[in-house]
Amino acid sequence: MKIGKKVQFLVILIMFVATGVVYLVLHQIEGQATKFDFHPVPFGELTVGIPWEFGPALTGDRNGWHVSTFKNQGVGTLELATSPASSKDFQKAAIRYFSMKQFPAHTAIYRAKGSFWFAKNISADVPGVLVIRTRGKGRVFTYFFSDKNISYWLSFSTGHSLASYAKLFFRMVSSLKADGKPLHGLQFEKDLNSVCREGYFVFCQPILFFLFLPVGIGLLAVLLSGAVSKRLGRLPGLEVLNNLMPVYTEANASVMLRVMGKSQISSLGLVVNNNGIQLFQFGKLFIDIPRKACGHWEVSEGRGWFGGPYVQIIAPADELVKSKQRFIRYTGKMTVRIYSNQPGMLHQYLA
Repeated sequence: MKIGKKVQFLVILIMFVATGVVYLVLHQIEGQATKFDFHPVPFGELTVGIPWEFGPALTGDRNGWHVSTFKNQGVGTLELATSPASSKDFQKAAIRYFSMKQFPAHTAIYRAKGSFWFAKNISADVPGVLVIRTRGKGRVFTYFFSDKNISYWLSFSTGHSLASYAKLFFRMVSSLKADGKPLHGLQFEKDLNSVCREGYFVFCQPILFFLFLPVGIGLLAVLLSGAVSKRLGRLPGLEVLNNLMPVYTEANASVMLRVMGKSQISSLGLVVNNNGIQLFQFGKLFIDIPRKACGHWEVSEGRGWFGGPYVQIIAPADELVKSKQRFIRYTGKMTVRIYSNQPGMLHQYLA
């Protein structure tokens, strides 16, 4: 296996191990949002179920709203607020509170006040809008609705963006009751269950999002790297190749170059003939190692712990490099290490 393939395999292996670790961490975080039992608390003329684990209510008045605040340090903050208001002014109030340009007919995604917002008109039973706002890595979920000339504000702020925290909020919204009966019907539940999907899983992200996204990006990077390396290490055209009269050729040979203490591994086209060894980059001569000059240079064989057997040449860079590099200048001593299963044969054509 060529060294480039080994590196790609190692990168993929590291990605999968890291993904497993991330999954365990996220699974533990996600579990915090799914273990709660609910109990009903008064909410204006309604009741709403909230987790027992949220602490005692801190109540007070704020800008015409009566607010009850419940906190759980590891999960988030829940606010229940009510205010007398006419249902006719509901949409105007929503536009003002949530920085909307207009009240959404169905759903809307927009940016305001340095955050991204998702809003859904969810007025199946009572006038209402469900809004999700990004706040750093966390989310603020709010269900704002009006019933019997009272405005209700149910808000859940959390430092997590996992879908399980959105579902925790949805459970609280679904638990709303009026006179002991559910406030909402089946259509509302359907609208609620489609929120994450309609927000393209950006505002409430499933755990698999955090697993597949980095793996997908990593695999794409590996594929692009492989495609570039394949083109980088191609041999010259047939006419040039015939003029060189090669005894051995290899496309995408693994070559380590070291100059001034900096090393890089490249895929280069390898041509061996009676004059020595030529290395090609994008089909053009990059490094020439003439046989007659090797008597003045250091030529040796060895075996790398990762790349396998190799033949190594140490010589002045300006005598080896034959093509100008746009962004790199090779100066001083250069080490060229060519990995091959036949290092003896390569060494023979340099002796």
